[in-house]
Amino acid sequence: MYEIGQGIIQVSDVVTALRRSDSPVGLEHFDLPIPTFMARFQGTPAEIITELSIPIWFIIGKSNRKTADWRAVHANGETVHLSNAEIFCTAELRHGTNRFQRWAVINKLNPESFAIKQLAGDCPITQTKFELLNRVQFAVLLQPKQATVGPRGLIKSQKELGPLLFNTPHFNQYHGKFIKSKYGLGYLAKLPKGESPEYTFTHRNNAVNHDFFGSYPTSPMNDDDQLIYYIPLEYFEPYAVPTGTLAPKTHGVINWCITGCDDLIKRSL
Repeated sequence: MYEIGQGIIQVSDVVTALRRSDSPVGLEHFDLPIPTFMARFQGTPAEIITELSIPIWFIIGKSNRKTADWRAVHANGETVHLSNAEIFCTAELRHGTNRFQRWAVINKLNPESFAIKQLAGDCPITQTKFELLNRVQFAVLLQPKQATVGPRGLIKSQKELGPLLFNTPHFNQYHGKFIKSKYGLGYLAKLPKGESPEYTFTHRNNAVNHDFFGSYPTSPMNDDDQLIYYIPLEYFEPYAVPTGTLAPKTHGVINWCITGCDDLIKRSL
């Protein structure tokens, strides 16, 4: 039904978001036929959910608890155990901002061994392995100029962000101290050939690391001569866009008309 890395929306997050937004929509209304829903609430179920910017969670494995089916993780590092009934639908990842503020310097990409396990990533999906550069067990965070994703930013497009990586270091986003009790998600950022990041000494992170290393540390290059850094997903303020059946699992789709069901099932669960 689900696989590692799949995005989902929790039923509890839907209920909370609807209540906080003072929306007239209730959880039970997602069982209505689509024409009825649209006539009553001036939008499709998918549009209503998307506008709420509901948190996205990712499946990271099966649960070992009798009352749960899956383990899921949020971009802030929190993990939960969920039953199938607590999953509202599958979801795709979207970014709430194109600014990433800081990034961490990669010391080694695909190393044979990790010097500090807590500051190493080992993604089970992409098989990507890396180790972050550190100073006294703090990840080296730098604040580059034009730290945005876009035509005028340091990263020109989403294509320069590698695939989302799982099982990566989770650290405090301001000073880089790793947190053992939380799970990490993030991207590898690959700059085009010939491009190098610029930093200013006025930012505290830049000044501290410059003094510690005697210069601004740079990332090693891969086979394509591209500089590579790591950016935690949390910086991009992620949210969910629904892709699955928008109906509470406790109700099922038995009451849906055939055309309504076909319109909403964008991919099989």
